[in-house]
Amino acid sequence: MELWKKQFIQKLNNFHKLVLMGIGNPESSDDGLGPEIVNIIAERITKNYSSVAVINCYGSPENFTSKIKKENPTHILIIDSCIAGKEPGSIFLVKPSQIKNMDLSTHRLPLYLLHDYLKSETGAKIIMLGIEPQSVCPGTSFSTPVRQAIGETVEFLLDFLKIYHKE
Repeated sequence: MELWKKQFIQKLNNFHKLVLMGIGNPESSDDGLGPEIVNIIAERITKNYSSVAVINCYGSPENFTSKIKKENPTHILIIDSCIAGKEPGSIFLVKPSQIKNMDLSTHRLPLYLLHDYLKSETGAKIIMLGIEPQSVCPGTSFSTPVRQAIGETVEFLLDFLKIYHKE
């Protein structure tokens, strides 16, 4: 099993209420991977998953903080394209120190501000799943490595939720 999957399970296997946040601009090629992943997840999970809330934040996660707080999450998973100098399509968990000390995101709002705000307002454990983009240029197509990473991530998340969600 890949390292990111092991780390993910360790960090999230005891959630009671999980909020999945997809962040990114679908008009900027690979930057739209977060919204794509959460849209697919939302289509495939049933209403029986009351312990999971899926929120597509697109490029403005700050506009969804009230909705996130109302969910009263124990865990928040942020899914976003992250520039970390890895191979395009690489999937990895971003350490909290990386969120605070590096500008990994392709967005104007620094993710450390979002992280710190949500942490202080909800007390939730926040996990960030990043995928290295190949291109964030204008366009609506995903690069081949990112398309593959999206498929792998969706498959893993759906399997994880089947096993670990609690009612």
